[in-house]
Amino acid sequence: MGYNPYGPSRTDYKWSFARNYMHFEDALLIGQEFWEIVGGPTAYEELLEIYQEVGKEKSKYMIDALAFGF
Repeated sequence: MGYNPYGPSRTDYKWSFARNYMHFEDALLIGQEFWEIVGGPTAYEELLEIYQEVGKEKSKYMIDALAFGF
């Protein structure tokens, strides 16, 4: 899983479906573990930096679009 909505670590994960029906501890990668396999040891930090950069650039547009509906 590329993203954990409950926090940055495996121990923070709370969705019972995944915990009950998947080999959670043995076969599931979450967050940083996942991105390190996909893109290498710095991939997770790089993605966070990109996310923050785009958020800063687009935040005014997103707020305007939400407030005014366009």
